[in-house]
Amino acid sequence: MVYIQGMTIEEESIEFLENQMEKNYKDICSKYLIESVEWLEYADKNELRPYAKLNKRNKESNIILLFPPFYINKK
Repeated sequence: MVYIQGMTIEEESIEFLENQMEKNYKDICSKYLIESVEWLEYADKNELRPYAKLNKRNKESNIILLFPPFYINKK
C-alpha cells in the first residue's frame, strides 16, 4: 500500500470523489443515485479517471458522470 500525506491512495481517492460530489456535481448527484464507480487507469501517467454510472429511483439510465482526473502523487 502507498501512503500519501498519512492517507492511503484508497482513502485519498474516496475523499476526492466525495469532494467532487458535494461541490462540483451537487445538482446531478442530488437527482440521481450512483450505481457504481469505475476507474480508468493510464499506465504512462500517475493519473486515474473515475466515472460513475447513474440511475434514477432504481430505474436504469444511460447517464455516466465523468469526474476530473485524480492524480497520484508517489513519493
